[in-house]
Amino acid sequence: MVGKNVVFYTASDGAGGTGLSHFELFINGVYVQKFALTNDGNNPTIYITVDSTMIGKTISYYLIVYNKSGKLKNCC
Repeated sequence: MVGKNVVFYTASDGAGGTGLSHFELFINGVYVQKFALTNDGNNPTIYITVDSTMIGKTISYYLIVYNKSGKLKNCC
């Protein structure tokens, strides 16, 4: 949909981890933006903004989730 679209996801650190640090959003394989946890420590609300030039095109995205120890995992 053209405009701002919420990315629905869940992410948490593994057992014994040090907590999440930040997220990186990639669209069509290209880095777009880094997202930090909110001030109260919750996962951020992440949006993908789609403009009219993308109508009829396939969009793929993924998040990379980092914990405070620097470990990472692809999400979504």
